Amino acid sequence: LVSVGGAMRELRILFPWKTEAAIASLCKCLLYEASGASYISYTSLLEPDHNGNITSFCECLRSQHLDEIIQLKKMILTSIQVAEKLAGPDCKGMVSLDILREAIKSCDPERSLSSTNAILADCTSIPLERLESEGATLVSGQSVRNKLLGILIKPSGRIPQFDII
Repeated sequence: LVSVGGAMRELRILFPWKTEAAIASLCKCLLYEASGASYISYTSLLEPDHNGNITSFCECLRSQHLDEIIQLKKMILTSIQVAEKLAGPDCKGMVSLDILREAIKSCDPERSLSSTNAILADCTSIPLERLESEGATLVSGQSVRNKLLGILIKPSGRIPQFDII
């Protein structure tokens, strides 16, 4: 058993990247699952029931996780598209690896350089070993965005809140 109050405090420690609204939603679900009790069983909170149903707490956590992944992907795609436009029409959609790194970093500030390079390796035909030492190499922003659509990128920390269209 875990105290409901303690569990609510732990949420902030376990998920430091979550917004206040997201934490509030998780706390609300936790209180609902506790049904007024001061303590709640980890098992009943986190494991599916005999019919395979998950608790509202787990569903909320799952939904938030998916939303965070989708939001990050949209932000990165938009950031790369903006970088392409800022490069101007003479560049014909070509952007440098350094610009792409900056675009990713602006959306996920806590992402490490090695993790950023791994994303770029997945989105370009450039081997990871070469990416570690290249910055000025130009690649097609459109091609990178197209390949980004097919990969999973998890946030590495709290992502900035921008209006995504």
